[in-house]
Amino acid sequence: MSSASLIDEMTLANLTTDIGKEAVILVIAQSIIEFAQRAVILEQAIISMDRLALQKIAHSVSGIAGTIGALALRSIATNVEIQCKDNLDIVDIEHLELFKSLIVKSAQQLKVHHGYLIANV
Repeated sequence: MSSASLIDEMTLANLTTDIGKEAVILVIAQSIIEFAQRAVILEQAIISMDRLALQKIAHSVSGIAGTIGALALRSIATNVEIQCKDNLDIVDIEHLELFKSLIVKSAQQLKVHHGYLIANV
């Protein structure tokens, strides 16, 4: 995999050791679906600036990202969640757009990992 990967190889390796390759394949597939769903909901929440929805999405994405090793995504998701939870007057739209972009890019890279794992079962 690429050194510019958004998915931490060590996290996936540890997850594979803990739960097995077949289970990791399922976790990755579910994460791809979850990220796609969250990206759509996030778009709506950004348009309406719905802080509660933004906070819930960020919390959910942060947990998934941590599990599968999407560390940059986990970091920005946690930051968005804190901003919304702290009721900051301004939630930076550029920050939210970056968050959405990282969800999409992380899902794309997970598809590559998923394909690789399936091919090597």
